[in-house]
Amino acid sequence: MLKLPLKIRRRSASKFASAEAGAVVVEFALIMMIMPLIIIGFSQVARAAILAHKIQLVATVMGQILSQKDVVTAGDVQSAWKASLLIVPDLWDDSMRRNTDWRELVEPAVSSIKFVRVTGDGAYSTDYDGVVDWSWAYDQNNRRCVGAKTKRGTAKERPLPYTLPAELFGPGTIVAVEIRYNYAPIIPLYGNRELTATAYFKPRLVDEISVDTTSFNGSKGKGSEPGFNPKRQNDCNPGQGN
Repeated sequence: MLKLPLKIRRRSASKFASAEAGAVVVEFALIMMIMPLIIIGFSQVARAAILAHKIQLVATVMGQILSQKDVVTAGDVQSAWKASLLIVPDLWDDSMRRNTDWRELVEPAVSSIKFVRVTGDGAYSTDYDGVVDWSWAYDQNNRRCVGAKTKRGTAKERPLPYTLPAELFGPGTIVAVEIRYNYAPIIPLYGNRELTATAYFKPRLVDEISVDTTSFNGSKGKGSEPGFNPKRQNDCNPGQGN
């Protein structure tokens, strides 16, 4: 068997070791360039997940507060809305960082849906139609269509202004609170996205919660929008939920 001289073998081994060490340095440099982006990306995803949970808490707390009223006023909605500052303290920092009002970041919509039996003996959810009795939203475009029938959906679907989970259809009324949060990552590796949350509650003290329409006179909407009557019908198709 042919054997290389000892000097040649040592020289080849030395070159191989040097080349391997150089490859390790290059790989390490590449990893160190990419790793911060990966860490930052994971931190932003984790932050978005935490905020999504907190936004759901905002919807739940607003629903709990308003469902204990027999008549909802503009002041009740504002007080429940301000609770979001306690649940999501990040709002202060976020609003200052983005130089905007915190109310532009967390936009609620509150509606009362009345269920009317249209067939059968009321034993099944399909025996009822849901009709929007009143609706208020900071952004009027997010209001439910007053007077419209609500379409049956599923709990997994993203709520729309004219849908409700089919499981909610039954005797009585419910209060629906829908929250939209304009999330912007601190380090803009990707664009803004809208986080949404919805909560549904049965009235606690009365069968049907009414709304004091006069209390909303002069209330401020999004941007330059004036306040509006929650019982006023929107410019929408009342039959869209059919």
